[in-house]
Amino acid sequence: MKLNNILNAFYLPFILLQLSAHLQADDSSIESISIAAPLSAPFAYKDELGKPQGFLFELFALVEQETGLKTNITIMPWARGMHEVKINRINALMPTVDTEELK
Repeated sequence: MKLNNILNAFYLPFILLQLSAHLQADDSSIESISIAAPLSAPFAYKDELGKPQGFLFELFALVEQETGLKTNITIMPWARGMHEVKINRINALMPTVDTEELK
């Protein structure tokens, strides 16, 4: 996997989150989002103690620090994550990667 594909997988969601933090809406503004992530080291995995780790968790920890937007990331199989997003229990499924197969 090319480094550009990895960076693209996080670039757009990160920019969107940054922009959403700067938008001052009414009292119903977004305070938190939920994210499903498939088990995929180095993005999302569990350490020896079962604690979620990885680049995705580090990235959104920085987003929380900078914006105050709370994130809840849950590691789950890709198919389940897709289902959870479709029925609006989860807001996003990450990481996603643009590949030549999809073009």
